[in-house]
Amino acid sequence: ETSDLLDYLNDTKYDVFTPRTGLTWLFTSDISAYALYDQFFETEAAPNIDQKPFKPITGFLLETGIKSFFFGKKLGMNLSAYHLVKNDVITADTANPNFYVQRDGQIVSDGIDFDLTGHLTPAFIVNANYAYTDARTTKDSDSSLVGLQNYGSAHHTGNLWLKYTLLRGKLKGFS
Repeated sequence: ETSDLLDYLNDTKYDVFTPRTGLTWLFTSDISAYALYDQFFETEAAPNIDQKPFKPITGFLLETGIKSFFFGKKLGMNLSAYHLVKNDVITADTANPNFYVQRDGQIVSDGIDFDLTGHLTPAFIVNANYAYTDARTTKDSDSSLVGLQNYGSAHHTGNLWLKYTLLRGKLKGFS
């Protein structure tokens, strides 16, 4: 049965236009701003209990941000804000753990993202990121889900990556 589903997906053809457009403004050689609109159409081959294909996931992304460099491009910063809309998303099937189900609704995610990359010394690089995301179900045939945070999404995420590279000796270049 699984091979029948995969054959169906491989043989199915879609005629879909998904535009993407963006603009970038370069204010100086070190500061730029951008805006992006991206529409998407994603087919899913996840297994479901009925062995039937899922409808493609559709939606769009609006994003804007600022990118800048400081101190002779040794420090880079990016700040962006986005609005993401996804229709007919696939989620885990709680009744059947090895399968997925498709929600006939919509999830909207709004958020900000901040990245900082710095070359503190020739040997030491730091990269830090913070993101805030508010992802909520805005439409669903199960009205009890409307307004709830999207399962598995965190409001706050962050990371810190440090890299030190040896510049001398037998291990030169090792990091």
